[in-house]
Amino acid sequence: LDVELNRPEPFTQRDVDLRVQKARMLRDTFQQFSSRIGTLKESVEDTIAKELDRFLTQLDQIGKIDRKRREESKKLKSLKKDEETNAANVTPVICQKRMMAEIKQEPLDYEMFAINQITLRD
Repeated sequence: LDVELNRPEPFTQRDVDLRVQKARMLRDTFQQFSSRIGTLKESVEDTIAKELDRFLTQLDQIGKIDRKRREESKKLKSLKKDEETNAANVTPVICQKRMMAEIKQEPLDYEMFAINQITLRD
């Protein structure tokens, strides 16, 4: 451009028209580029918003699953405590009777039980 400004003859109307046409084309190209950047920016913002929404939805679902699991765990713990308290309330005599009944059901253990009974009597 500096070379063209230093030339000895003045600009003709055709030179001016060509320069104006180039300037308009440059302006149009810049506007298209600017528009594309704006569209791209909106697209990126939309994509980020969608991904963030999807992420938050998944996070909410994970939270629900976690809460449900904690509630189930609490229920299981309370059931286990109830079973332990019920087992503690059972008298040892009943447990001993159960054990003897179990021993009598199996033939080898029954023989050992009978031998032990004989030795206890003697």
